[in-house]
Amino acid sequence: MMKFAIWLLLLLAGTLSAQEHKLMFGQATERAETKQFLDFSYTSADSPLFTPKSRFNQNQWIYDPSLGRPGSLPGDTLLEHNLNCREVQLVLPCNAPEATIRVWIGDWNSGWRRLWNEDTILLSCNGQTIYEQAITPQSAYDEWCKLEDYVFSRQDPIWDRLISPILRQEVFTVKPVEGKITLRLQNIILTALTVSSTAQQDQDTASAVEAERRRQFARRYPWQPLPDESLPELPESVRQRGYVLFQKLSDDLVHPWSRPVVEEISDTIRAFAARGEQELLRFGVLPLVDLPELTVTVGDFQGPGGILRTAEHADLWRERYKEQGSRSTNGIITTMRQLDPISYVLQSMKPQPGEAGTPRMFTLDFRVPVTAQPGDYFADLQVISAGKTIGNARLQLKILPFELNYKGAATYNFTMSYCHWTDWMGLGKDKSSMREVMRTQMLFPMKYRFNPNQFNPWGYGMQAVFPLGQISGEPGSRHFTQTPEQMANFDWWMENFQKDPECRFIDLRPRSLFLNCGWQMKNWDRRTPAERQDYQTDLKDLETITREIDQMCKQRNYPEIFWYYDGEIDNHGSEYVQFAVKVAEIVNRVGATSYVTINGPLAYKAAPPVFQHVWANPATPIDENLLAEIKKHGHQFGSHNSGDNRFQAGFWFWRTGGEGKYQETSISYANYMLPYCLLPWNYNTSLVYPDPETRGQRPSLQFLNYREGRDDYLYLYTLEQLLKQAKADSPARQAAQAFLSDLSARVHIDQRKYHAAKFDGIEGTADIKNNEWNAYCIERFRWKIATLIHNLEKAL
Repeated sequence: MMKFAIWLLLLLAGTLSAQEHKLMFGQATERAETKQFLDFSYTSADSPLFTPKSRFNQNQWIYDPSLGRPGSLPGDTLLEHNLNCREVQLVLPCNAPEATIRVWIGDWNSGWRRLWNEDTILLSCNGQTIYEQAITPQSAYDEWCKLEDYVFSRQDPIWDRLISPILRQEVFTVKPVEGKITLRLQNIILTALTVSSTAQQDQDTASAVEAERRRQFARRYPWQPLPDESLPELPESVRQRGYVLFQKLSDDLVHPWSRPVVEEISDTIRAFAARGEQELLRFGVLPLVDLPELTVTVGDFQGPGGILRTAEHADLWRERYKEQGSRSTNGIITTMRQLDPISYVLQSMKPQPGEAGTPRMFTLDFRVPVTAQPGDYFADLQVISAGKTIGNARLQLKILPFELNYKGAATYNFTMSYCHWTDWMGLGKDKSSMREVMRTQMLFPMKYRFNPNQFNPWGYGMQAVFPLGQISGEPGSRHFTQTPEQMANFDWWMENFQKDPECRFIDLRPRSLFLNCGWQMKNWDRRTPAERQDYQTDLKDLETITREIDQMCKQRNYPEIFWYYDGEIDNHGSEYVQFAVKVAEIVNRVGATSYVTINGPLAYKAAPPVFQHVWANPATPIDENLLAEIKKHGHQFGSHNSGDNRFQAGFWFWRTGGEGKYQETSISYANYMLPYCLLPWNYNTSLVYPDPETRGQRPSLQFLNYREGRDDYLYLYTLEQLLKQAKADSPARQAAQAFLSDLSARVHIDQRKYHAAKFDGIEGTADIKNNEWNAYCIERFRWKIATLIHNLEKAL
């Protein structure tokens, strides 16, 4: 235990004199294990220092004593112990004439999106406002995007990059009133509080606290950067200009210590794409000397079809380094290599310091017009430092003479519901603005030819502002009805979903729809043992309401409704699996379409005979037997949470023959669950980040890499469709068939064979070994597939 010349305690109802200095840290208590610095997890709202009417959040402690850690482990031990003050008064006795108070305000696992209908953060002392903030959707984006403007420097220690900016500190002096200091904390995450008799004492204490935090951080995370990779011998002309230009693929990990190999160093950055395809050209600038205000510009592409304007057809991004982080919902770092920075986050173009020895990466995401003539197109690339051009290069895009076939191809779907309510909350009853936010969110995936067809109308505000129907009646005799306004609201959703040309079905979340319509069907986890045994009344209502809503959708010519009553049903045990099967039988009986996601051995057996659409993740597992069982019953297989790696999204998924790939942890997921979405202790599976400039969404590099995998699938699907048209004795057909047979034999259906670590069926993410299926390998396969497609088209 560290020894200080000052007393360390937490929330001690004592008297502060000029000779005494008492802190809210590490008070000796009845529990010996808590007698250590920076440990006050034993504190509760029952302390006599809090007035009786003080209100704390339901989850009072951010730190969970039952787990011995928080729900998501932050990097700083001080963040583990917070009091979630909803409306709290804290009264500290003090006989000194004046005191200096320092308050550390945290925001871990809390923040704006957890306050629902409240709109104020306030800290006051003896009636004087110290810190006040109005909670708005914009403040939510500011909160998520803290550290957005940070540009990585190898000179910055990891503490200064990741920990120092997190906690807000408020320091102020106060004169006690009648021997008391009264603090009001409204929606404040109280992390720590110190009371000092002098300003110097406050500074000394703050320094001691930070020193201890740094020590504990270094002990918990003894991360060290890897040494710089070796750089190939460079021509004198390259050394004189002060930088190396090189190309990388979407799947390549670039660290601050990464160096290009000889084959990647080039002043021509190349890519190929089919007509109508979206393709990225990724390149980096490695400064050999410091290059202030480094940036690049890309001109228009010129080729056989004339000019393709970059501003019209492309997005140019600079990349931001971000620690790889945790891939699990608990946020725990299991290896120090998870703290290695990678170039990952896409940001709008603006100059940045070109630090010698640190690669600065850029990505041009180009959308090839369907009408573009095939051939080679070139664009000028300028490297600029301090406002002056210091080098020229070019981009080469080879447009292929065919289009990819989307018709009848598998869909690629995402979870969208995590972001809807957040963005429009705060708009009150301004239906026009709310609809524009929702419309923008649906259009975002469509820009990248993904399928935003999940209909999950959460109840927060929607029931009053955007109602879709009404469920009324006594238990056992409930019915669904709609007013003209509610019909129009339902139509609006379907019309926007169908702006996706590949929208073939709607993934409907009935429980959320029921909540919107006024019926809160009790969650399984909240049911008593007796309620879990007696649910016949609920089943009766489900049958009636499912029939009525499904018939309404068919009468209005909506896309087919997939009724997603239950997902990942193994998570809740065998009783829940049995209940889910009974619900599916009801859906089938009324002529609707049953749909489920599965992730364990119970549903592995129970789901295929009943559910018409069974989408599994690799923990189920996905193997030949599962696919055969689903097919035997005339049902369809799809993939759920099977990973966002390019290989997982492409060649592996093609090998399963799935009808669709639903990746839950991809769009607006992690960033809307915890603040500081750029920190490694967040749930790092979100492929899309909040955009502070537009207050919307923006892709990450991994999102574009996932699209590359989807396009790998489309190349294979296009080839398969052409095979159906080709003559049996055609040499082009025989070559294509031989290639597909060989590729099919190479790829395992059971994805677990590729996992670098054990797959967690609840997390739904897994890193795979890329010694075989890396981006370089896949690009060579894609070029081969493109050649086979071209030859087949010529042979038709």
